Amino acid sequence: MQAIEAKECKPDRDFLRHIVNRVLALNINKIPRGLADDVRTSIGRAEDKYKFSLISGDPMRLLDYFKSEEWWDLVDMVKNTNLTWLLEQVLKELADKYSSSCEPVAKKALELVSLIKDKESQTPRRLSLDYVVRALKYSGYQVSLKEGVAIVEEPYVKVELTVKDDNIVYTICREGKAKTIEAFMARLEKIREI
Repeated sequence: MQAIEAKECKPDRDFLRHIVNRVLALNINKIPRGLADDVRTSIGRAEDKYKFSLISGDPMRLLDYFKSEEWWDLVDMVKNTNLTWLLEQVLKELADKYSSSCEPVAKKALELVSLIKDKESQTPRRLSLDYVVRALKYSGYQVSLKEGVAIVEEPYVKVELTVKDDNIVYTICREGKAKTIEAFMARLEKIREI
């Protein structure tokens, strides 16, 4: 049976190189660079393990990958950064490119789009400090943890935050200089408006 399925699966596009990388490149300005690298690295490791490469493996092995813990870990990672739409685009592109050349994988890709949407709608998002720290890091911020408080330090700005009762509680400190009391008060008023 496997030999028959392998004959049915002769795509002309490699999942990682032609589909994942293309979707990431098209959305590079919409996603944190760190997340794009993490997605690419995660799928690259899975390609080594499951051997689904078009070049040196069998694209039907994508079915094994999509059942694996590695796949669902990737889904959770992307979900935690509010970017499940990115994986949905990857899966839709996979379904489109494999629809006539590897039908079992194309069908599974469309099933996964539905599963991911269902999983997201069923699981209410709860804020946690880990989730906030991960999201900040994926957005390029330098974050450190000290005694249950996340600290973000940027030039002239320091933020301390915690998560309590599903809310982000933060303090933002801004460093600056003013030559007159009027200039200082004007800046103070601008900060109060925020």
